[in-house]
Amino acid sequence: YENVAGEIQHIETRLLIHRSNGWQSETYEWNESQTDAKRIVVGKTKQLTTQHNGQTLNFNYLIPNTNQCKNCHAVNGKAEPIGPQIHNLNKNYSYTSGTANQIDTWVAKGILESPNISNIPAYPQFDDLSSDLNSRARAYLAVNCASCHSVKGSAANSGLYLEYHNQDSLSLGFWKQPVAAGAGSGGFTYVIKPGYADESILLYRMISDEVNERMPEIGRDLSHEEGIALIREWIDSQ
Repeated sequence: YENVAGEIQHIETRLLIHRSNGWQSETYEWNESQTDAKRIVVGKTKQLTTQHNGQTLNFNYLIPNTNQCKNCHAVNGKAEPIGPQIHNLNKNYSYTSGTANQIDTWVAKGILESPNISNIPAYPQFDDLSSDLNSRARAYLAVNCASCHSVKGSAANSGLYLEYHNQDSLSLGFWKQPVAAGAGSGGFTYVIKPGYADESILLYRMISDEVNERMPEIGRDLSHEEGIALIREWIDSQ
């Protein structure tokens, strides 16, 4: 995280360790001097301050407890890695030796076998205006929401599935009434009301900073303004 002085500080390091009985989550909190990180089990909330777009923002940073890791990492009820997907890995990365494609680098290092397809899929960057609006919005939702909102995720019972390749409009949220949203509905009827982003529950929950309303439930205290603008434009264009 970047503090108000423009300095980068490590807050925590999270690990998923594969053991004989499955994946185990561990979290390590860095000390103030940035010299060491110690294992933390019960979690913690830290009050931090940063600068963004000329504004000073105060926020609560949640270091999750061990059980909370499963909120996002649960696949069919068991902890699983969620980031190492070909769409996520197929991008350039700034290594100490220079910028290179991540998949090509991992193949060269023997971490991955060489792909057997020539046209490797990749998620477009959400702010890359050379990619079409639908692809950018769907990729944003897939990366930030679909680990839970998928058929096998922890939010499977919601019936809202935001995987990148899902083509079923109802389970994507269009004209879908929530199974149970409570205060998180904002008084609106549909998860996505096409053409009316500011009457859509999905956008409302992205904007809200209330603990019992916001999405994702953990992992953020501030709203992502650029992501909100993207999803608002996408819903309004439907």
